Amino acid sequence: MKTKTFLLLCLFLGIGLTQLYAQNENKWKNVDRSYTGKFELVDGWFPITCDGVDFDMLDCDGKIHIVDHVQNGVWQWQIAEAKWEATSIKTGEVFTGKELDKSTYIDPVTYYFYGTWRAIMHGNMGSRYQITIAVSFTPNFTWSLIKANCY
Repeated sequence: MKTKTFLLLCLFLGIGLTQLYAQNENKWKNVDRSYTGKFELVDGWFPITCDGVDFDMLDCDGKIHIVDHVQNGVWQWQIAEAKWEATSIKTGEVFTGKELDKSTYIDPVTYYFYGTWRAIMHGNMGSRYQITIAVSFTPNFTWSLIKANCY
């Protein structure tokens, strides 16, 4: 999970940074603007942990829509909405999922950030997972579980 998330994060940051650095610097001073992009999510694994117990592991792929906001020429925050499909490694249950990620950029030079990511997953056999994690990249990507509900 950490590797998949880190690689996806690097991809999104690289795309955003490339777009920002490709612009004329003077053109973007004192400009407030949001940028948007849609991407395919790379196939990856997502662990499900509830009440401190490894509950399940999902094999996921999907699509993500990202909005980045720039204020006075400096990247401020990002909101990402993902929709994906996943299969349980344990039971074979197929899940549809929605995820809302909010990240705030701390340092405009290094783009270190922190944020909260939330996911809701519904299975075709009646299972449902709600996960909230805190993420940070300062400079290593880390995440910690804030809340998880498994039904």
